[in-house]
Amino acid sequence: MIDYPTTTPLLKGRDLVARLGYANIKEQRSRGRTGVCGEPSPYSFSGMVKHTFLRQSDYQNDLQIVLTEKGKRKASSHEIIESLRPIIREFSIEKGAIYQSFRNPARPAGVSNDDAEIYGPDEKSRGAGDQRSRKYFCKRAKRC
Repeated sequence: MIDYPTTTPLLKGRDLVARLGYANIKEQRSRGRTGVCGEPSPYSFSGMVKHTFLRQSDYQNDLQIVLTEKGKRKASSHEIIESLRPIIREFSIEKGAIYQSFRNPARPAGVSNDDAEIYGPDEKSRGAGDQRSRKYFCKRAKRC
């Protein structure tokens, strides 16, 4: 979360977040970055706790960095965020902004992100789709 001075226009904040996310953080261990400027961030577990979904002023910006899967990188998520904090801190000081960094958990304990709705013209085709979906989810969860 980055809060620029309250007089910062929306487009300037958007430009700054883009520069931070796409130029200054050349993080090879990430698979994506999302900047949200002047509107609420998408709901997330940490966002609900920290009320980031209420942030909607032009000067309030959020930058989310999505890391590659744990098995495809050597560094832990903690090590990665620790390496990024000095970059974000320096950027924030230079721009007169206040920043907060935190990690979103992969998902809260006991919550599954997998869901499927099976549609089909008849019971037989829906049943076949159900079996394929169960097989896919079972294989993905490595519990079968």
